[in-house]
Amino acid sequence: MSDFNKDGFPDLVVGIPGESPGSDPRSGTIAVLNGSANGLVADRSLDQENLGLGNNEDDDLFGFSLAIGDFNKDGFDDLVVGVPGESPGDDEKSGTITVLLGSTSGLIGNTTFNQENLGLGSNEFDDGFGESLATGDFNNDGFDDLVVGIPGESLGSRFQAGAIAVLNGSTNGLVGSRIFNQESLGLGDNERGDFFGFSLAIGDFNNDGFDDLVVGAPGESPGDDERSGTITVLNGSANGLVANTTFEQENLGLGTNEFDDGFGESLATGDFNNDGFDDLVVGIPGESPGSDPKSGAIAVLNGSANGLVGSRSFDQESLGLGDNEDGDLFGSALAVGDFNNDGFDDLVIGAPGESPGDDERSGTITVLNGSANGLVASRTFEQENLGLGSNEAGDLFGSALTAADFNNDGFDDLVVGIPGESPGSDPKSGAIAVLNGSASGLVGSRSFDQENLGLGSNEAGDSFGFAVASNREDNDNDPNPNPNPPTPDPDGNPDTLELYRFRNTTFDLGTYLFVGRQERDAIVANPNLNQIFELEGNGAVAFVGSSKPGDDLVPFYRFRNLDISGTYLFVGEEERKRVKENFSEQFTEEGLAFYAFGAGTNRGLPFNRFQNRVNNTYLFAGSAESEIIRNDSNLSNIFVEEGLAFEGLI
Repeated sequence: MSDFNKDGFPDLVVGIPGESPGSDPRSGTIAVLNGSANGLVADRSLDQENLGLGNNEDDDLFGFSLAIGDFNKDGFDDLVVGVPGESPGDDEKSGTITVLLGSTSGLIGNTTFNQENLGLGSNEFDDGFGESLATGDFNNDGFDDLVVGIPGESLGSRFQAGAIAVLNGSTNGLVGSRIFNQESLGLGDNERGDFFGFSLAIGDFNNDGFDDLVVGAPGESPGDDERSGTITVLNGSANGLVANTTFEQENLGLGTNEFDDGFGESLATGDFNNDGFDDLVVGIPGESPGSDPKSGAIAVLNGSANGLVGSRSFDQESLGLGDNEDGDLFGSALAVGDFNNDGFDDLVIGAPGESPGDDERSGTITVLNGSANGLVASRTFEQENLGLGSNEAGDLFGSALTAADFNNDGFDDLVVGIPGESPGSDPKSGAIAVLNGSASGLVGSRSFDQENLGLGSNEAGDSFGFAVASNREDNDNDPNPNPNPPTPDPDGNPDTLELYRFRNTTFDLGTYLFVGRQERDAIVANPNLNQIFELEGNGAVAFVGSSKPGDDLVPFYRFRNLDISGTYLFVGEEERKRVKENFSEQFTEEGLAFYAFGAGTNRGLPFNRFQNRVNNTYLFAGSAESEIIRNDSNLSNIFVEEGLAFEGLI
């Protein structure tokens, strides 16, 4: 997931390509928002100069595109920022990408790449290197790889035929690998205005363990259907990406190829029927169902052992979720998340040209829920029915979309870009809207702009929200996903739980609370709680337990002391029975806490239990702490050692 500081919460990046730091119009910036138990919180704004990775120059468009992955496999997610308007050397608008590495303190500048310093071609006028980006592990070596779209690449006299560049991940980060175009793949002709590489998507469509790539070429003209569009599939393998096939609406049996459909202008992947095969959604925002030019549609392709196969096409009217109207651009943006946590991926479709009421191009989004039978219609949202602002002409709500579980509650959340929004008197300075997932689906939460985040001024044409990026936790291949997944430990093991110790400062020695990372952050962030509970050990982990049972693990249960706030007792099965039988007036059971080795198994790190003589509270201590208590007369007079309680995982 998009966790740059490795705290267990996905983070969000917002592209602001129209921002003008200093006197550099449209040089661009990005804003980073950190996930937390309370949702998204502002972190910082970054541009090329404050990263030390280049100059802010007119029309660089830093932040035009964004992609997230762990390219050096250090456990911290990294960020790539597309700068398609950058002009390295004398090559105007040939484009670059900027790599930022994750760390305990968040994102830090690393390097800038262009085609020439990667050894993947020449920097040429208007290539647009970096206009689209995507990450996946194509050779299944554990390092994320990067694909860079170069839709403006001109091959010979075929202006803007387009290409893609592949960079492989490694212990040293990204390194140039290969460059592909339609002809080098043997999957079509390079033609003027194809814009191959305009859009990119990653998924494992045949479930072979290798990520596959889909490349959109919305300007492609199969037959005589100018700019009707195609998509090209490349399969992952031990040797990297290999050509597979090219699809259009007609050879999929999903409609007619028509002038300016723009099939492939947007792409998204998810497992909507939870069968273990990733499915693909293709945006067709220029599609004209009926007599409604550019009202838009989407096509769904199902994954299978043989790869992608055509399934269904949807538009607003066939879904029963609105009218197809001129210029709605339904399908311009797509995002996937499990918003109701039912194990089926859901789809969100942006229609930024939609005009609810009299608000021309204020925009809407449409939600389709996943199910055993695939996608089914759910709801359409706009700013007003979400309670997140007014629908205003040109807001373009739904222009960009991304999903992740930012508060780590088990429900994916949605971020909607509104780059045409005008908070205050700043036309098109932009905003984003956050919708939280819940058992009943998405609900409106908050809207953000640069000023209310404290990350800059709202200025005309900034286009805050033009691009948004995060990565969700991938449970696609788990047929029975845990509805309350544990927070991963620092080594990336999702089956272990770090437990932290807080001391209750309002009582005498020996009032302790053990909590997981998510609860830890909630206590630290809550002024009512952090005045009572003090995090011990400089925030170090007290012990590690398991979230799942094992053959040699036993369950431990947590009881809360009804007499003294913040006093907990952790016990195994036998002690649990005795406490419930004899001490129910003093302790109430709060449920299963974790799994650990039983006392005396000699399999893990021993923790002894001490009872406070004064207030009947309990202290769990490791070997070193136990010795201190035993050898200190002031402490040993207060605490009675009750023996080995459990053995934490090593």
